Amino acid sequence: MLRTLALLFSILLVPWGAAAADHVSTSCDTKAAACGDDDQSLVQTHLATIRLGEHSVEAFHKMARSTKSKQEQLALVEYGENLVRKLRAQTVNGTKHLDEGEEALLREVIDLIRMSMYGSMKEQHALDQDSLNVRFDEIVKSNSDLAGKLGVGGLVHNAHNTSNGALEKHSNCRGEEAALKVIVNGSQRDLHALVLDIEDPPEINPALFVRTLAGLTEYFEHAQVYVDWYRAGFSSFTEAKAAFDSDTVSHEAKKTVCDAAQTQFENAYSLWKQALETACASHASQHSLANGTYQALQIQFAPLVDNRKIAFTAGEVLLDKIGCLLGTNNCSDSADPNLTEWELVAPEAPAASSCSTELVQYDKCDFGFIDQFYSGLPADAPAKGCSP
Repeated sequence: MLRTLALLFSILLVPWGAAAADHVSTSCDTKAAACGDDDQSLVQTHLATIRLGEHSVEAFHKMARSTKSKQEQLALVEYGENLVRKLRAQTVNGTKHLDEGEEALLREVIDLIRMSMYGSMKEQHALDQDSLNVRFDEIVKSNSDLAGKLGVGGLVHNAHNTSNGALEKHSNCRGEEAALKVIVNGSQRDLHALVLDIEDPPEINPALFVRTLAGLTEYFEHAQVYVDWYRAGFSSFTEAKAAFDSDTVSHEAKKTVCDAAQTQFENAYSLWKQALETACASHASQHSLANGTYQALQIQFAPLVDNRKIAFTAGEVLLDKIGCLLGTNNCSDSADPNLTEWELVAPEAPAASSCSTELVQYDKCDFGFIDQFYSGLPADAPAKGCSP
């Protein structure tokens, strides 16, 4: 027991919990050194009382009623040990017995220790557990936040759908453009073939042109052959050229629409890429920070948990000894107290959820991007490579 008390008193200046430490630091900011001096003076008063051997039930009860700080509570435990040792020695020697007033005061001290000292320890213990729970929940939340972004209706999911829709629209448009290009090529071939097939025009001898009735009659008879050739050739050539011009205009119009669709896709892809990369990076940072803090708190709280266990064990031993004096137990050696309530629950943190950016590894206009999204387009409707 002496070893336990030595360990107990070695932590007199260590708060029960991290929250308590923060509170003390904050409350003392405006009081400077005076704040710590007040607490220390109270503790020193109790310690001086112990060292002087001035042990009495009345003093013990007064300490129990006035004790507030953790240091004072631990001093109370040592004072109680010394008092019990003194009272038991007196009882054995027959020099003194507890009167009814002293017994009543000791019973009240038992209640004060359980309600005040243990209550304060439990309060700080609960605050530490809450701190762990908050950090653990932040780790879980980092994974759920990512799942929300990647899942149906999430920011990344919607951006991906928009990109896929724009890609499909662009691909379909290029297919329609290719079909029109086939038509243009056909009309162009027909026009070229017609040009090659047109016979040379018949010649008219200018010497036949004589301004007489007989001369003009003979001349126009020869010219009619040229007129017939011109009419036939002009009709077929005009029709073929008009078809080619019309098909070319239709193709160029479709190409303009497809170029715009390509720009829309590339912009949508860039937005998807940005959303996914941002989500992955944010998740990695959020999870790492929350997990790091969670692990650090467990390390920080470990000695505080040990301190509470030591203080609780010492307190229970003292209460058993007081109960022995009061005749409320058989004065046998008490069993080790159950310290389960002083354990902090710290579940294993879930690993960071997988978040891959492989699908958006290329920037717009990279060769890999062009190869991935444009290599399958019809040869008669190639993409421009990338939009300006």
